[in-house]
Amino acid sequence: MQVSLDNSTDYDKKIIYIESISGIFPDDNFNFYIDMTEPIKNIVFIRIMNIQIVTNQLLLSDDVFYIELNDYDRSVSYMKTDTGDFNTIKYFDCIQFSGVSVDGNKYISKIIYPVGWVNWSDPSVYVLNPPEPSLKRFNITIRDKDYNMISRNLIHSFKLTICVYNIKKNIIHT
Repeated sequence: MQVSLDNSTDYDKKIIYIESISGIFPDDNFNFYIDMTEPIKNIVFIRIMNIQIVTNQLLLSDDVFYIELNDYDRSVSYMKTDTGDFNTIKYFDCIQFSGVSVDGNKYISKIIYPVGWVNWSDPSVYVLNPPEPSLKRFNITIRDKDYNMISRNLIHSFKLTICVYNIKKNIIHT
């Protein structure tokens, strides 16, 4: 089944809230997973609504968090190595550390994408082509500005709100 952008398909949408407090962490790095109680079938679009990271310490203003969600490579960047070569990194989204203090020794960084008319070319939308037949788990990994895994003790919490669009039915035009 191919993704159709010509209005010949009817979509359902589901808002999903992912929070690290509900995640299962297999090790000391900030990578976790959340299993769904029911799989979501035939996902074709994922729209990012907002992202929030709260750190346990003040970081530098040039620090960036790279967020990986499953194997959905929505963005690509190139990092210069010590030898002058470039490495290609792929990730779902990134967020700049903003250092806004909350709760004294915690610091929040967040992105809120505007909500409005859905445009499939919007940079906050990831198109899955072919569609994901059955999504059962979300795997989240947070990496630092050098694209290394981040220790769990650096991040207090992570929240991600997404809207997933799945195929409800194909509309037949006559």
